[in-house]
Amino acid sequence: MDGVQTASVGAAELLSGAHKHFDRGYTPRGSGILVRTVIPSPLIRWIIPARIRHKNKNDIIFVSDSSVQVKEYLSDYLREVLCEVITKDDFDSTIRAVRVIGSPPMPRTAAKPSGLDAIIKEEEMDEASADSMELDVFASPEVPPQILVLAMESRLKDKLVFLFAYNDLSHEIRFLSYEHPLLYHRRYAERLGKHVAVDPRSRAMAVAAASGSFVVYTLKTMAQLREEVESPTGLLQDKFVPVKSERLLKLDGIILKMEFLHPRREDEYHVILLIVFSLGERIKLRVYDWDCSKDLQGIETGSDFLVGSNKQCPLLLIPFTVTTGFILVSEDRMAVYHNIFTGNMIPFHLKHKHEDIKEPGSSRRLPLVTSWARPPRREAWNLENDAFYLCREDGSVLFLEFHRDYLPNWTKSEVGGISINVDTAFAVLVDDGIGKYHMGARSYDMLVAAGDMSNGILVRFEARKRPEPHQSIPNWAPMMDFCTAYVAPESGSNAGRPSIPYESQIHEHERLFGCFGRGKDHGAVGEIQMGVEASSKINFEVNSGITGLWILPDVSGSSSSTCVLMKDLEDMTTLLRIKNDGSSAEEIGDLEDLCGIDMDSVTLAAGSTLAHMVIQITKRALRALSPTLGYRFIHTFERETIKLAHIEGQSSAVLVATNNNFLHYGEFFIRNREIALSWEDDPFSPFSLSSEASCVHLLKVEQYMFAFVGTIAGQLHLFSVDRRMGFDLILTHEFHGDFAICDSIAVIARDTEIIAKPRVAVVCGLRNGSIHNFFFDAADNNVTFELTGYLSLGTTTVTSSYLLR
Repeated sequence: MDGVQTASVGAAELLSGAHKHFDRGYTPRGSGILVRTVIPSPLIRWIIPARIRHKNKNDIIFVSDSSVQVKEYLSDYLREVLCEVITKDDFDSTIRAVRVIGSPPMPRTAAKPSGLDAIIKEEEMDEASADSMELDVFASPEVPPQILVLAMESRLKDKLVFLFAYNDLSHEIRFLSYEHPLLYHRRYAERLGKHVAVDPRSRAMAVAAASGSFVVYTLKTMAQLREEVESPTGLLQDKFVPVKSERLLKLDGIILKMEFLHPRREDEYHVILLIVFSLGERIKLRVYDWDCSKDLQGIETGSDFLVGSNKQCPLLLIPFTVTTGFILVSEDRMAVYHNIFTGNMIPFHLKHKHEDIKEPGSSRRLPLVTSWARPPRREAWNLENDAFYLCREDGSVLFLEFHRDYLPNWTKSEVGGISINVDTAFAVLVDDGIGKYHMGARSYDMLVAAGDMSNGILVRFEARKRPEPHQSIPNWAPMMDFCTAYVAPESGSNAGRPSIPYESQIHEHERLFGCFGRGKDHGAVGEIQMGVEASSKINFEVNSGITGLWILPDVSGSSSSTCVLMKDLEDMTTLLRIKNDGSSAEEIGDLEDLCGIDMDSVTLAAGSTLAHMVIQITKRALRALSPTLGYRFIHTFERETIKLAHIEGQSSAVLVATNNNFLHYGEFFIRNREIALSWEDDPFSPFSLSSEASCVHLLKVEQYMFAFVGTIAGQLHLFSVDRRMGFDLILTHEFHGDFAICDSIAVIARDTEIIAKPRVAVVCGLRNGSIHNFFFDAADNNVTFELTGYLSLGTTTVTSSYLLR
């Protein structure tokens, strides 16, 4: 993720100036509505070692749902690191699957090793040899050894994208691509692109739907592509067409896995495709094979083979390289198949025990095997042996080794764990000794994994030693909740400097904080920064995902140098106290008797106000307290349950919607050395809504208070609110379309230095994945509320929040 860093921070430092958001007279000098991605998600779905840029560039490809990141693996005896090269994120479709065509570099031939020690690599090239291999990528563009294939889906068009990178004549890295359309189906299960498989020798490729059909392609060789695409003046875009022919085939059933198998080395033209599919309640295997030198009409379909009594759905399909066989990995066993053309395809089973479970992973059951990777080995060793790593979702790594003639006599090694949650993004880095840097040392593998709701890792695995982490790969996705806060300078940092007004400071110090991660080792509150390297001050472990985050001053009032961070955690309310210098963090227990915070109820809203009060709203009560004066107030709803709530900090005002569709408005204030609530002195009837509220929001413009209320009927009501007169409905806006329900509202103040009138922008996030932008003007007692535009962001509900306060 270019230029974006995350860091855990001291909450006291974060919150020491948070109450200044509500200073009277403060108006931000700039505002805006977020309508496009400015910080791409770091969530990675696939990691593939592939030389798609140059034959001497040891690149690692990180692929997300919407981008392709090219990283280079650099290694010498002092460091091993992945370096950013270039990112392509301008795709108009979502990436469903990815594979590589072309020939990977092979390690040099040498004496045959054995066992896990087969990781041994080449001796480092001498200086003269290394210099001769130094890349001359600026000489003339050329087609690299490998090409990336992406299966893309969009609303009305599915396609394959063949992609590689190159250095043009101006020394800039560019991408060259070819798009091949896929047959479109209205039923999503029949849309091609769910599965993609490539023949080991890149002679053919198959693309399958989730059920019903698949397409087989004949591919041009890399030599043919180089001859057609390369020219003295550069690469010819219109000549880059990797596909020669294709054929659509039908299959009755749900396609679970699809892979090409390795034919015998002497079978130059034999292509073998294996499909694992489900029909009824049975899981079957089917083999297709053909002669790639002939027309695709010659594809032959073999007999179906019923997978044994084990009814577990296969998790992984791993083809052997030393024989025309494969392994099916399920939850608790592995089935090894070989002799598939002899009619005696009887598997033998290998059970894998769940030893040393580190994290539960995504499954509620025992951790599953989620990914595999084949390490590079010398060519002589590869003729007789096969090996690969298996990675479970809890980070446990197994190493398996097979000999061609003794498949049942396999070797299993528990090589350790990588201390993160792992999904499908897992790979072993290729090391072939090319380039000035010798890619890797002589006795270990380098494994890389992108975390599943945790940071990724680059780790070194060496025989008979513990795994050694080398690099962390940041991953803050998904962000469960976020907020912005003004962080005052550290004590003494402004000594001798003139005082800067808060209005000028906020644009320089407004910072974004969020809740990240899953599990006891990865949950954290962190800061998102763009273009600034963040240094970690403190980390605090949480037990599970965080769904709400509120920043408050220290509710105990014990010291101005400490603060309290309040989070909503799986229907629990938790308090963290973090020292202002970031030296420590501690979870505070039940503080209801100490400071008035209810720890046993679900918190719907919380915040601090200009009057230095802290307000907490739960499903049954409104709580207000003054940490500095020691005052507290509780108002309990006996017959109603609060469903939605919002707090307005300038006036210490609250707006709540209850389960019987009533709206209540009130303001807290201090009177006679105690906190009071306005509706207890000036009671008025709550406003009855005709349908259930979906969101509520308060906005104060000059001396007037306004309430925005969305309903599940697709309406947005605008009220004028007064603590004595109650609600006055000004207007109602109707949203149109399916699921056009306003689920969230964000209000952004406009700059009064540019606009003479106090106008604001109101942003509504709808349940159908769109945002609607409104212009709101309340000057001179004349209210203007106009729709200025809308934008569709997706198909799920949109949550809007402040970027500036």
